[in-house]
Amino acid sequence: AKLSQVLYYVSQGIPVYAFTGEDTAVLIVGYDASSIIYFDPQTSKNAKMGMTEASEYFESFGNVFVSYIE
Repeated sequence: AKLSQVLYYVSQGIPVYAFTGEDTAVLIVGYDASSIIYFDPQTSKNAKMGMTEASEYFESFGNVFVSYIE
């Protein structure tokens, strides 16, 4: 899946787990037209990343996303 596809779940209020390495991941919790908002468990804080940068970043780790359907 691509980032643009998984943002549908975020828009429905369902966070998306995005792998960022072998033992690391972030939780995408929101977005707007230009950026995503994610929770980084390594810093225990929310942060923003530009949409293009985020797409390329997650793609570099294989676009591995996990979410759920109620």
